[in-house]
Amino acid sequence: MEAFCLNGKINQEILSVWVKIFFPLWRKSVMTKTRNTQQPHPNHLRSYLVALGMTYEEAGSAVGLPPTGIWRPANGERKLQLEVAIRLWKAFGFPAEDVGHLYVKEPCPEYFALHNVEWKGPLPKGASVKRIPGVKIRLIPVIGAVQAGVFSEALEVPDDERYSVSYPTDDGYPASLNRYALEVKGQSMNRVFPEGSVVCVIDYSELGRPPETGDFAVVRRRDPYGPGVEATIKALQILDDGSACLWPQSTDPNFQQPIILKAPDLETPDNAGIPEIQIKSLVVGMIKTRLRATF
Repeated sequence: MEAFCLNGKINQEILSVWVKIFFPLWRKSVMTKTRNTQQPHPNHLRSYLVALGMTYEEAGSAVGLPPTGIWRPANGERKLQLEVAIRLWKAFGFPAEDVGHLYVKEPCPEYFALHNVEWKGPLPKGASVKRIPGVKIRLIPVIGAVQAGVFSEALEVPDDERYSVSYPTDDGYPASLNRYALEVKGQSMNRVFPEGSVVCVIDYSELGRPPETGDFAVVRRRDPYGPGVEATIKALQILDDGSACLWPQSTDPNFQQPIILKAPDLETPDNAGIPEIQIKSLVVGMIKTRLRATF
């Protein structure tokens, strides 16, 4: 105390030195500890990325963001926006209605196993659920939606609104073939593809084979009343005369009759050089995002 006080008065020179030198160092130490112990925007995104074995770059690529766009919310430096959270959650392979887990619930192996998502990170202490053996996944872009009903406008979304979903690499087709995914809308295929499901497809031009009876196919046609394109998803039956039946697979009585496609006249292309009707893509897999019983 004698160093700071002379006759009951504070030594102004010593106090000035302390304020200029030691106070900033003390303040920096306190602020560093605060930053390291507090998370202004809490969530469990970082824990899920570790459990999935996914880097910030991979997660950002899946939802169209730079790595910093994932790193900052994952480390609490920025709020995890709900729109981004939903896109990430779908890319992880989980149902959108459970997206709240990202904010309030640590990842657990049982939940991963329930949705057939491989746990790649360290298992929690005492966890008894084993990793799914031999399951490898890839990210497939969801580029739009297809109607499971009558022909409806083919809906493709802009690049910045697309997201990716986790999909097994072994679907019986060469890994080199290009795949993309579509959301299913409507009830005409609900016995196989419930509304809200995501189907993975490969174009027949990639496969190098024609459509066959028994295929689930995405069929496109030119809009007869405008410049656009319409599409539907159906079970395919090729008849002996070359015509095709597009069969619904539905519990809805309004969707029981097939759409009949006449055999194309290959000698007479239309004036735009584009087929009026094209059996475009084969459905090679599905991800159910919303499970419901059908009767």
